[in-house]
Amino acid sequence: MKKDNKKRRNSVNYSKELAQLRKLLKEAELLRLQTEDKTKIQALEAASVELREKERSLIKEMGELMSESIESGGKTLNELATQIRKKIEKMGSLPKKMDKISKIILQLSEIADDIREKSEKF
Repeated sequence: MKKDNKKRRNSVNYSKELAQLRKLLKEAELLRLQTEDKTKIQALEAASVELREKERSLIKEMGELMSESIESGGKTLNELATQIRKKIEKMGSLPKKMDKISKIILQLSEIADDIREKSEKF
């Protein structure tokens, strides 16, 4: 189920969520510096730690999603490269066949010339 959630999210959602987390983290840090109440400071520090953990988790998810995307793109590129290589091989075999055919035609032409020369002598 977790994997499906990753696929549904896109980079815009990640960016927005990351921006929100960073904004909340900044606000918590500013409040922590402004207050003198030790219990509030502890609560804000705990909130900061939790926000940092969420931020790291989100960044890790983004990295995994990018990695999956790059891997799938790499597979597609490999398939395309294989198709291109096969087509190049086919294209390369055509000139070789044409060379053989032209050599055969030249040989046939020489044989025909020899036959014509011999027939003219008779």
